Amino acid sequence: MRPLFVYGTLMEGGGQGGLLAGCSRRKATIRGELFRMPPGYPALRWGGDQVVHGELVELRDPAMLTVLDAYEGVGQGLYQRAVHPVSIGVRPVPAWVYVMRDPASNGGVPIVSGRWRHAGRR
Repeated sequence: MRPLFVYGTLMEGGGQGGLLAGCSRRKATIRGELFRMPPGYPALRWGGDQVVHGELVELRDPAMLTVLDAYEGVGQGLYQRAVHPVSIGVRPVPAWVYVMRDPASNGGVPIVSGRWRHAGRR
């Protein structure tokens, strides 16, 4: 089963990290831009030269993706779940990741550090 890259509230210790309780996690990065959305949650726009820090999660059950899709608002068009390369050290791994098409046009503020934990809580 393909792993999932998380970069915000689903990270261990994050507000919704419990949704992935019992899953193994490893530090990982992805190319993209991280944004803080006006309601206070993160969004990732994939691609570019910046690096976003997060965790690669080994899901225990494929049905978990259905729950996560509902949490992430995939059915409402808020996020899309797509496969993108994630880096574990120097090794690329294809992983699921929740991305937003254009966070900036929806009021997102860039998080230049690429780290939600440092910028996510006010």
